[in-house]
Amino acid sequence: MRVFKTTYKDRSGQTKEAAKWYVEFRDHNEIKRRLPAFTSREQSDQLGRKLEQLVVFRSNGDAPDLALSKWIEVMPSKLRDKLAEIGMLDARRIAAAQALTDHVEEYRQSLADKDRSEHHVKQTEAQILRVFKDCGFLFWSDIDAQRVERYLAERRKGKKGISLRTSNSYLAAAKAFCRWMVQTSKAPESPLQILKPLNAAVALKRVRQVLGAKDARRLLRATEAAPEHHGMCGETRALVYRLVLETGLRANEVRSLRVSDLQLDGSRPALTIRAANSKHRSEDLVPLRSVVARLLAAHTASMLPSAEPFTLTTLAAAMLRKDLELVDIPYKDECGEFLDFHALRHTFITNVARTGTDPKTVQTLARHKTSALTFDRYTHPSLVAGERALDGPPDLDGDDPERLAATGTEGGDVLSLCLSS
Repeated sequence: MRVFKTTYKDRSGQTKEAAKWYVEFRDHNEIKRRLPAFTSREQSDQLGRKLEQLVVFRSNGDAPDLALSKWIEVMPSKLRDKLAEIGMLDARRIAAAQALTDHVEEYRQSLADKDRSEHHVKQTEAQILRVFKDCGFLFWSDIDAQRVERYLAERRKGKKGISLRTSNSYLAAAKAFCRWMVQTSKAPESPLQILKPLNAAVALKRVRQVLGAKDARRLLRATEAAPEHHGMCGETRALVYRLVLETGLRANEVRSLRVSDLQLDGSRPALTIRAANSKHRSEDLVPLRSVVARLLAAHTASMLPSAEPFTLTTLAAAMLRKDLELVDIPYKDECGEFLDFHALRHTFITNVARTGTDPKTVQTLARHKTSALTFDRYTHPSLVAGERALDGPPDLDGDDPERLAATGTEGGDVLSLCLSS
């Protein structure tokens, strides 16, 4: 390796010395290379030594060590491009030198190109950036599994800490990004592959209630007569609640519905959850009861096929909480269980299981990949078992079949939630 300055002749013919030093060295292919360095001899010497180290690693087919990787990350982009051009840096080294925010932006675009829902793409990007920012990761080589593990543990602490499920969600987003970096040959391996999600069932941060049939009827009636809030009139909000109670739709699925997704004619009304908006990324056909189908038909009669039937905001839980106050139903009961918007989905699944429907059908209606998720998290065993047990003893109220038929509480299918009067 040699560090030197070149000379040149100015316009008057005088010999001048160049301001910058040059570094001359032989690369991994024994080809003599000459690169411009710095105006400082000391900095130019340091550059020469680093280049010699890089040649050794490249000749041996090894990845640069941590110190050299850090140097590659902060080197001037023109020098990095030149080293890539002559083959001393591979694509992975170049990718490692890019800011993580640039890689995350590419990953976000990759998710969008795969038709992931806009909500999923934004949430995933935000979670990844939050982890990297809070952990102080600027480049790929900064990512450290232990630091991520400690960071998530700190965020779970205290009464206002995040839940295990949320913690796992942040971890899953970061790990998926790292796997993408490996799959696209931007990195040799994922630094987070050793991290495993925690068992969220051990300590659920939020336990949800099941809304009883009488309370459901009270809520729907009171909401229908209530004034507008959260961008929807009372009748529309009541229709949203009823739709979720009878189908188990998630808030984002209600939010992303289009009129064209509704098939309300014929003997088997249904709605379609498009794959881009489905949690498990596949299209779902959700059956509808005839009553709610008629209500939806009336609600959307003057709407275009591309219109959204419901302007459900991200404050769905706050909207429901305000309507629960109309009928004095606690949003959080004495046991600490919540009756938020997602609890309506819990109610639907529990009510279907309560009918004695076979587990596979319950799982299908819940649109879950596994029956374990359906029965471990979304059904409330004590309620299900208790109501089944009560089916055995004789009815002491003496209700006869004719009266039950008149009220519509007899002979309902598995979607019936006893919401009739």
